[in-house]
Amino acid sequence: MKCYRPKLYFKTSNPTIDWFADRPYEGMNITGVTGITQAQKATLEVLGAIVNS
Repeated sequence: MKCYRPKLYFKTSNPTIDWFADRPYEGMNITGVTGITQAQKATLEVLGAIVNS
């Protein structure tokens, strides 16, 4: 089950709320990983994985 977190913005006089899903690969280090495509690597980064240079 996913846990959604609200994020509140006050750009105008009317606040808006955006909901963000948890990032399932948050903090996973994929530096030096092999056997995946660049597209898969980019997707993992969007989902929270990190690449140390």
